[in-house]
Amino acid sequence: MVTTRTSKRGKTPTKKSVSKPRKGASSVQGGLYPSIAISDLYNGVAHLYAASLVGSGRASLGFYIVACASLVGTLRFGFSESLFAKMNGSLAEYAAYVGLPLIGLSTWRAGDYGAELPSDGAVIVGLSLCHIMAQSLHGTMKEVMPVVVNVFFFVALLGMDAMRKENHYQLLSIATFLVGTVVIGDARDSFLLNVRNENWFHYFLGTSAIMLAMCLSGEWTGRLF
Repeated sequence: MVTTRTSKRGKTPTKKSVSKPRKGASSVQGGLYPSIAISDLYNGVAHLYAASLVGSGRASLGFYIVACASLVGTLRFGFSESLFAKMNGSLAEYAAYVGLPLIGLSTWRAGDYGAELPSDGAVIVGLSLCHIMAQSLHGTMKEVMPVVVNVFFFVALLGMDAMRKENHYQLLSIATFLVGTVVIGDARDSFLLNVRNENWFHYFLGTSAIMLAMCLSGEWTGRLF
C-alpha cells in the first residue's frame, strides 16, 4: 500500500512509505488457501490409508475421524470457506477429543493397566461427552484441554505401548507427530523454508499416521539400532 503526503503550499504528493506484503501471506479471493487444501488432502488420504492398514477396531475408527476432518478441510480451503469453515472446525475438535484418543486407546491392555476398558461404543460415547462438555470452556482452558487429552490418551499410551514392545519405529512415529504439532505447529501466517507452518503440520501429521499404522499392524517392529 502506498501512502502519500501533500504539502500545504500545493506541492505534488510525495511517496512516504511502501508496505510490501509477504509473498503467500494472504489467501486468494474468498478466503481460499490452495496450498492448505493440498496439504489437508494429503493428511486425509494418509489417514484413510492408515485406517486400511490397521483393519477394524478403535484405531481404524480414530484414523477415519481424523481423515474426515482433513478432507472437509480440503473443501474449505480449496472450494468454499463460507460453506465448510464451521464444519471443518467442529470436526477438527472432534478429531482431537475422540479420533486421536481412540488410536491411543487401541493399545490398552488390561494386564498392563489393571483394568478393562468398556465396550467400544461406551468409549466413544464417553469421549464424545468430554468433547461436548469442553464446549463450555473459555479462553486458555479451551485451548489447553485438547492438548491434555492428547497427551494422556494418545502420546502417553502409544509411548508406553512402544516401550513395552521395544518398538523404536513406533517411538519415531510419535516423535514425527510431536515435531509437526508442537515444534512446528499450525500457525497459518508463519513460514518455514517458505512453506506455511500449517502445511508442514498436515504433512507431518499424515506421515506420522502412516508410520504409526505400520507399527500397530505389526508391519514395523523392533529396534532401529
